[in-house]
Amino acid sequence: MLDTSPGCASIGAPSGLGVLGGLMHHLERILVVDDQHSLRAVLALALGSLPGVTVHSAGDGEAALAAIDSQAPDLLVLDAVMPVLDGPQTLAALRRQPATAELPVVFLTASAEALPPAVTTDPHLLGIIPKPFDAMQIGRRIQQLWDAR
Repeated sequence: MLDTSPGCASIGAPSGLGVLGGLMHHLERILVVDDQHSLRAVLALALGSLPGVTVHSAGDGEAALAAIDSQAPDLLVLDAVMPVLDGPQTLAALRRQPATAELPVVFLTASAEALPPAVTTDPHLLGIIPKPFDAMQIGRRIQQLWDAR
């Protein structure tokens, strides 16, 4: 289910440059995918405070796949373990589609060691952030991963 509740979006001055297709590209749209509503809310607040960033969220991989076309995210923040479609299954489905084959992704997981090689070797994986994470630092960390690409 796509979450567009209040507090899930924030728009400010452009910032957050990254490289997409060899061109500098602003980080403007993030899709957060996690089955825990409270975690989606925390991430929406933290990431929505980044200048120029709009955050949308989905509760599982299936909802994320349905939302990708309309949301056109620059970055996907993806939980590894979810019902319906988990993070690795969602990533595999995205990579099979030309429009999302190169979509940058950051994984959130309590066990990075459990991620399959298809995830850990994905050329568009910007990073793996362990859970639990510091809610006060997560926005800065994801911005750093974006800027370093």
